[in-house]
Amino acid sequence: GNFNCSYCSSLTSLEGAPKEVGGNFNCSYCSSLTSLEGAPKEVGTFDCSRCPSLTSLKGAPEKVRGHFSCTSCKSLTTLEGAPKKVGGKVKHARCPKLKK
Repeated sequence: GNFNCSYCSSLTSLEGAPKEVGGNFNCSYCSSLTSLEGAPKEVGTFDCSRCPSLTSLKGAPEKVRGHFSCTSCKSLTTLEGAPKKVGGKVKHARCPKLKK
């Protein structure tokens, strides 16, 4: 199934998240999230957009069957750590510190 922990303002990492998610994983709008460490290795889609404290994609899933979105992450400076395989699109618009 799906896993949704979006809008969790006190969440700082994904440690303790499910190891496997067959569907979609959503951790968007988590204002204190700084790390994706602990994310499942493979998911359907993965959305960590609008997490203004996220500085790194290290720990992101290795394989995303659908889209991977990290849009509007104001503190993100690199795509290093992004999934190795993405079946859909990688969305990273509106990340002003991202070196392109």
